[in-house]
Amino acid sequence: MTPQVVTVVQPSLSKAFAPTTIATGGTSTLTFTLTNGAGNPAQTGIGFTDNLPGNVRVAATPKCRPTARRARGSARRRSP
Repeated sequence: MTPQVVTVVQPSLSKAFAPTTIATGGTSTLTFTLTNGAGNPAQTGIGFTDNLPGNVRVAATPKCRPTARRARGSARRRSP
């Protein structure tokens, strides 16, 4: 049997707020996208930590929808 070499590229993580600017008390949706490189084997046990900007808080009733493809939630800008 001939040994096989598998090169695995680290997945990438990006985040985006929509809309990108909100007024105090407004709501924005934060989407994280975790992308596994083309040709990479399926990966498990991946986690990450991300801190919200200082003037942003998780909404009182967040709408998190984790799926196999993405997870979303709501954030609310706090009053100064």
